[in-house]
Amino acid sequence: MRRHIEILRKLDEGERYFPHVSGLPDYSRGNDERYPGINIYRVNIHRGYCLPWKGIYVPKTVSEAYVQHEYGHYLQYRKWGALYYSQVIIKSIWSVMRFNNDYQHMRIAVELEANTMAHDFFGEHSFLNNSAYPTYYNCML
Repeated sequence: MRRHIEILRKLDEGERYFPHVSGLPDYSRGNDERYPGINIYRVNIHRGYCLPWKGIYVPKTVSEAYVQHEYGHYLQYRKWGALYYSQVIIKSIWSVMRFNNDYQHMRIAVELEANTMAHDFFGEHSFLNNSAYPTYYNCML
């Protein structure tokens, strides 16, 4: 528990945290130390989502980049606080319903911010900053 509190303190101070984890962690229990502050669950769903008070839910067979992207939404929650709901969730859901494709959805401001925040958080261990998960650093609209 003390280590978990230390990780969150570092996150609050803007530090990157990515401990070396050998082997594949058990995502189903939400105990992956690479994602401090929130549980990760791999479940039978079509599209992932982040409920900051409960956890990040992703399809069972998604890439690590997908999980990092959803963690970016958790980082947005840490940044925006209660405004997360009006500034991120509503805009993200609207985008999914409007565009019906990931290319356009990933290029709206709240998705770019999630990718950029996750990319900065994971640093050299980031799987983002590419055409599938663009950041503010490489986005060409």
